Amino acid sequence: MRNQIELNKCISYLTRWISEIRLQNAIRYYDINKISENLSAFILNELYGYNLINANSEVTNACAVDLIDRENNIAVQVTSRVDGKKIKKTLSDFIENRMELSYKNGIKFLILNFETVKKGNYKYNSIYKDFDFSTDVITDRMLIKRIEEVYQTNYNQFLSLLKKMRHEFGAENVRIKDDLEILEEIYNCFDRPAFSTPFYQESNLPGFIKAIEGTIEALNTGVYRLRDGSVIKNISPRSKLNDKGIREVVSSIIDDLIDLRYLYEELIRKNEIKLCGCNDENCGVHFISPYAIEEMDRARKNILLKFKGIYRGFEMKIRY
Repeated sequence: MRNQIELNKCISYLTRWISEIRLQNAIRYYDINKISENLSAFILNELYGYNLINANSEVTNACAVDLIDRENNIAVQVTSRVDGKKIKKTLSDFIENRMELSYKNGIKFLILNFETVKKGNYKYNSIYKDFDFSTDVITDRMLIKRIEEVYQTNYNQFLSLLKKMRHEFGAENVRIKDDLEILEEIYNCFDRPAFSTPFYQESNLPGFIKAIEGTIEALNTGVYRLRDGSVIKNISPRSKLNDKGIREVVSSIIDDLIDLRYLYEELIRKNEIKLCGCNDENCGVHFISPYAIEEMDRARKNILLKFKGIYRGFEMKIRY
């Protein structure tokens, strides 16, 4: 069996391409769809044996279609839209311009989007009788399945596709962190006085709660701050974790951190923690009851032990 890494790389490049298109569309840079047409032609040619070319190379602003294959008599519309209205409109234009006479094997849609294509209640066959929604709408899942098939049946063609995708997306220049590296970054968020110091020794309660809130922000968004609010660096947020089980544990740790913040506020309301009241955010004068110390230490220890369960490199001493 050939190296599965090659297959995974090719699929990751495809995923990156579609993600890039969605991002550019989100900021209303719709020309990215046009830029993608030539790459789309190459990919479909490699995967399905077509001889597609950009339709604009023959006719400027070709109506209804983006790619054409005169040898196999097919046309392709490339789009990131997933609504049935788009398909209906394109089919209507295809028939209205009598393009079915030139492309007797019909029109296909390449959907550059991860979302499910919405078929809607449209009767597409009443517009174009030879249109088959199940095979003529090519989705990301169908592309991935086809890549896997070509990988097994035509390895040289697969390598050609892989080489092109690597060239397009600077594969070797883009390094994706693995889960161990991300967990190490998260560990550094916990290796700080707000988690290592016994609560009775905490000298700056306003700074303490800022550190807790900063850890929540870091795990959620990747923005890692000091107690004073200054950004130390950007790390990988929990969403970048690949392993679902590890991602769920980190999500539950974030919930625990939020509960820790609520616990702190509840202890203040119950006068188990009393701040000075001088309005100096750096004031170290306060009262902490034995009950508050026990509860805050218990909650923080449970968080650290939960993280230790998924990160073997945990070496921080829990001194409470």
